[in-house]
Amino acid sequence: MKRTIMFFTMAFFSVSVLQAGNGIKKAPEKGLLKMTIVSSTGNKPLAGVKITAKIGKRVFTALTDKKGYAQLSLPAGTWKVSLSLKGWQPQSSNVKIESGRYIAYKVRLYPAGAKPGNASWIPSSGGLIPGRL
Repeated sequence: MKRTIMFFTMAFFSVSVLQAGNGIKKAPEKGLLKMTIVSSTGNKPLAGVKITAKIGKRVFTALTDKKGYAQLSLPAGTWKVSLSLKGWQPQSSNVKIESGRYIAYKVRLYPAGAKPGNASWIPSSGGLIPGRL
């Protein structure tokens, strides 16, 4: 009788632990989007550029600093990234973010009313995020 009770007690706790483990969700893996935004006229850094990254209903934003630099930590996926600054032509592109990795872009913005140039979003660098395996 004691063995039967012990068996059922162990079985109950084992199933409870397994079910509790199924309720734990792993946090989405993230990557980094690093951006430097400069003017097409003079290649000077642009401060205050709003960077908006969207995927589905999720939206992340950042503003560039005085060096034209900003970064966003984003879950892995393909994001639509838009750039906007009053007095400058907006730009957007799809950017693939991979978990544990970063991708860096240097993008030129053109003044409003100017003839648009090639708005190519070619990564300037990328790789593993330092300090992560």
